[in-house]
Amino acid sequence: MKINYSEPKFYTGGVDVNQWSKLSKKEQKEALEKEWYVYYTFRNPKTGKLTVSFP
Repeated sequence: MKINYSEPKFYTGGVDVNQWSKLSKKEQKEALEKEWYVYYTFRNPKTGKLTVSFP
């Protein structure tokens, strides 16, 4: 059975948030100035293919 959607994923401007506390204050500030967003995929009912969505 094919999945109809994925778990949401986070784009964090290229920063590994698991290493956040190890970054300098300057690196943290630069990271926060970049765009961060959540994205996921869902199955398009017309095509049957997974499509990326950026809410």
